[in-house]
Amino acid sequence: MAAAVPPIDVHCVHAGPDAPVQGPAAHPLVVATAVLRWGPVAAAPSGAARVQLPHHAMLRVFGRRLRLAAPPAGTPAPMVCPLDLALTGTAWARFLNELLTRGLLDAAPFSSSAALQLAIDRLDVSPAALEVKEPDLLPVGGLAAAAALAGDAAHAQRGAPRRASAAASAARPAAAALAALAPCLAPLACTPLSTLEVEGDAPWTVIAYLSGMLGPCLGQAERDRAGSQVQLGAHLLASGCISAYGLPPSANPQLLASYFKDYVLALEGALPPSLCAPNAAGPQWLEEARDAATYLRDDAGRRSVEDKRLYLLAPGAPLLFSALGDVRRGGEARDLVFALATALLPDARMSAPTTPLATAVRRVEASLAPRRAVLAAASANGASPQSVVAALVEHAASLRSPSAVAATDTAPSRSGAYGGDGGGGLAFGSLDAEFSSAPFVHFERTILSSPCHTPDERAGIFDLALAGTLRSTLRILVNAPSAAALSRRRPCLGKLAELRPFLPEYLASAVLRLYYSRHYHRDRPRRDLWNLDAHPALLGRFLKFDLDTDWYGSPDDPGLLYFLSSVETRRIGWGEHPRGPPG
Repeated sequence: MAAAVPPIDVHCVHAGPDAPVQGPAAHPLVVATAVLRWGPVAAAPSGAARVQLPHHAMLRVFGRRLRLAAPPAGTPAPMVCPLDLALTGTAWARFLNELLTRGLLDAAPFSSSAALQLAIDRLDVSPAALEVKEPDLLPVGGLAAAAALAGDAAHAQRGAPRRASAAASAARPAAAALAALAPCLAPLACTPLSTLEVEGDAPWTVIAYLSGMLGPCLGQAERDRAGSQVQLGAHLLASGCISAYGLPPSANPQLLASYFKDYVLALEGALPPSLCAPNAAGPQWLEEARDAATYLRDDAGRRSVEDKRLYLLAPGAPLLFSALGDVRRGGEARDLVFALATALLPDARMSAPTTPLATAVRRVEASLAPRRAVLAAASANGASPQSVVAALVEHAASLRSPSAVAATDTAPSRSGAYGGDGGGGLAFGSLDAEFSSAPFVHFERTILSSPCHTPDERAGIFDLALAGTLRSTLRILVNAPSAAALSRRRPCLGKLAELRPFLPEYLASAVLRLYYSRHYHRDRPRRDLWNLDAHPALLGRFLKFDLDTDWYGSPDDPGLLYFLSSVETRRIGWGEHPRGPPG
């Protein structure tokens, strides 16, 4: 049983534009979240090393699940806006210790801040323990209260002249505070936190996103500085709301503020996760918000963001990016990706103008998995990316061309996308050349000398048979009309035909390997709980390289995960997934 994590003690002191949260450098939480780039700070009186994190970063990473506590009866809600939001060290200690108690470090260490946020989102926490009460707020500004008083005074002057004098007198300090504020920040000062909370398990989703986007903004000097992150973020919010909701450019601050919640929610969910930098921080959060706004604008905006962030797709598509080589310019890489998508996935009808690049990259990567040998051969001797893509396109066309099959295959013809015999496309008279090729000789030696009793042993055989260069083995496995005669020509092909009933088992293993090579889960599903034997059409498409099926899948686009048993779907925590058929 793992040892209990000691509680963490943190402190927070307002200094200038920030109120950094300081804690012990050796605490397990700090060690496990090193990706957050905690900065050094003066040692504690005891001599223990300490580190700190900017307050806006704490809110962005750890703040999504916080919520405002309901004020006591007869007590007004505390007035605080995104510009003067800061929490005391005591509050942060309480919140962080709740996360630790609920098992946050069970998933440690964290490879990215995105992985840390995902782990926090999955915790079963006590909502009451994460409530922000008035004593938890660090007094740093009072801009929201000032804006409210100024608004009340203006309303009184318009609607109740006899009460106007008293209201205006009470609001004079507020008006002075607001007068010192840059005009672009006025809408944010008019936005109480209570208007930004959302329903669900992460009430501060909008507030956390805004905090990262605005950066350090607790000091007047930073708010006044032209070109500061907070001013740039405020301009982005205002212009985005005016454009997205058709507001007049002269819209007053209160009107703009009323749209902030919906617009920030749209920004927060705009970019696909694969286009988000896994360890963004500081100004990068503003850059991500700016790109999200551009991505939402139209197809041209989406493509410009995809071209800019193309490099972020590389870790999830190693095969494709090995083919692209040093091509990193968005437009050129896009052309190569969609050339492959058209050739390898013709039924998917993906096109550069309308299909998100992240979707095309993921689908093409999946389709390259069973073509590793073809990719390796095409990439040999320093071939250019254009040559590699051309070779892959030519190979895909050779598998799919009915006319080529009809000209060479002596077996009875059947119409279809893969030639007369459902995928063989090879005349018996031309097999001698293949039988003497190095890939076939290697396959023959391996299958005749290897045991085939376990799933792993059989998987090695199927890997060689489906390497992408041997059409005789492909014909055996798709059970073409000529397969029976072909299996008698060579003992190795006869043995391969005997292994064909194990193909569903191999498919399940292949999908698991592909999926879990890029998706981390502590508990990987057992392959014997996959229910693929009941889906012969799926198996047939796999064998015929009809890879318009998504072999990876994701929580948003389940792909083959649709066929997971309901037991496994629950166990890996995707309760919203479509459940596979009972079996």
